[in-house]
Amino acid sequence: MKVKKLRNESMTRSYRVELNRVEFQSELFKALVNLEEIVGKKRLKRGRITLEEARGRFGEEAAEDAVVEVIDAAVDVLLKKTGDSVMEPPDIEMVRPENGGSLDGGFTFEVTYDLKPHIPELDFSGIDFKRLVVTPTDDELEFYLDAIATSFADKPGPAERGDLVAVSYSGTVDGITFVGGDEDDLRMEIGSGYMPGLEEKLVGLSTGDRKLIEARLPDRMPERFGSGAELIAGKTAVFEVEIKGVLAVVEVAKIDDDLAKRCGADDLDDLKAKVRETLKFKSAGICQEILIDELLTILNDMVSFEMGTAGVEAMALEIAREEWRERNPDEGESDDVEVEVTKEHYEIAEMQQRNSYLLAELATRTNSAPTLPEVLRGLELFGKDSDEVDDLDEMNDMEEMEDETFDPVSTIADNIMYSLKQSAVDHALEAADSGERIVSLTELRALWQEIQ
Repeated sequence: MKVKKLRNESMTRSYRVELNRVEFQSELFKALVNLEEIVGKKRLKRGRITLEEARGRFGEEAAEDAVVEVIDAAVDVLLKKTGDSVMEPPDIEMVRPENGGSLDGGFTFEVTYDLKPHIPELDFSGIDFKRLVVTPTDDELEFYLDAIATSFADKPGPAERGDLVAVSYSGTVDGITFVGGDEDDLRMEIGSGYMPGLEEKLVGLSTGDRKLIEARLPDRMPERFGSGAELIAGKTAVFEVEIKGVLAVVEVAKIDDDLAKRCGADDLDDLKAKVRETLKFKSAGICQEILIDELLTILNDMVSFEMGTAGVEAMALEIAREEWRERNPDEGESDDVEVEVTKEHYEIAEMQQRNSYLLAELATRTNSAPTLPEVLRGLELFGKDSDEVDDLDEMNDMEEMEDETFDPVSTIADNIMYSLKQSAVDHALEAADSGERIVSLTELRALWQEIQ
């Protein structure tokens, strides 16, 4: 195996690795012997085997998997030889042969990776970091009891004040999307004051209507708009609106013990307790995300460290591609399209990469979470077999939303990263030992809007 160093930055390395014909076939043989044991075929005789023979014996996909094992083995040898430690799997790019060429004569690939950063010890003693505990106010509890007592039915005509509309909207002020002005499939009562200024403009619209609406926002915005409320108060907002459905009230039951028993509770007090527990449970995911954001702010203020650029470059490119896909939804994938990677993309990528390192490092120091390489390795294995996963509750009106398209690999990646974040937060809460912070649903929504 011939190795040539291409890049030797402080925290990033890149090498060109060349495997000759004999080395490739020897490693391919080892990989296929393991495959023989898995598929239960007749054992290979000691000797060399070409890739074409492997394809004929095991099939195209199995043979290509064996080639990946050859590359992985070569990278492992390289890392042991250099003594480099990494947190993420290296990036591999084939150099020779080109697409479609035969590998039997050997091949060359380039491997690029970032060194594992050195993150100083993290001391949380004396840090003000409290667990969030959601306790609905009496008014908030009354709101949900009213919702339980009220029955709705589809309304064929236009919406009126007091009707419930299923609506998606995106609002801007001075051409900029504002916090709290973007909702998707939200159920909102016209006149509730959830989105003041806009609600009155929805009167007269019917299911399926799309409209561009200008609305003056009130001089005093609701608390849920957080610290950004004063920036938009009294200004004119422009909303892109789509009405998904209109529902009208058909019955309002009395809130008493009889209603509670119809809902499966012993009495009204028991129903109130169950509603409180349900709201607390459904708010848990939001609380966790808020704590993660607060923890990352604390960590970035607490420590600084140097990290490589390869991961940031790859992430910035993916962010630029994702933006391109959003702007060109009908153009398919963007992997082969030239996209501009801006300074802003790099800044976002660097922040995300730094946060990922911090969370992964903190989680692994608790000895309760896998290392990042183990996570990603497991993702490759389990992503192929998993076919379902529970969706997280959305905040809008505490209803469970179901994703129409399911990507097992990306979903498992999200769940594993969520587990890492949870381990990090739990460790920090225990180490800080600052107690609890009681918040209402209104206060929780305001905190949530601030981090969006």
